[in-house]
Amino acid sequence: MREAIKDCTHIIHTASPLPANANQKLSLEEAQTRIMRCMFKEALENKVEKIVVTSDALTMCGSSWKMTREERAPTYNEFDYAWRSQENREELRGYIASKCIQEAECQKFLDSQLDVGTGEYRPEAPEVITLHPGLILGPPLSKATQSSTIKLFRDTLTGKIQ
Repeated sequence: MREAIKDCTHIIHTASPLPANANQKLSLEEAQTRIMRCMFKEALENKVEKIVVTSDALTMCGSSWKMTREERAPTYNEFDYAWRSQENREELRGYIASKCIQEAECQKFLDSQLDVGTGEYRPEAPEVITLHPGLILGPPLSKATQSSTIKLFRDTLTGKIQ
């Protein structure tokens, strides 16, 4: 990652490690944590100005995925965040768990950059923005075919899913 970030002023982090087996939560958490921490370390060392992290709209739904439309609040706020409760953390798997881990690492990084005395972020800290799109489609960046997204498209195109 050091070479990829060298001389960059901005980073766009759109990918999320995601094994085809959604139950591999522990290795997923380790991978996502390492990737995010490495990115932030290199961003600081290379004086990156801004980091844009692509998350997912579902990370803002909290446990509302278990509720009926009538039970849900009309708007979402920070208390609806999916990773907020321990119960949700244990239930989340796959892509959403990966994105929640990613966001938790963003928050830890930002907390580490806060100057306790002034309440301001350190001048060398990059600005971090998190986007929450509902859907992103595009070609894979590698030849790896063990992602759940590629499997979903393959299964749909071959008729396994109708």
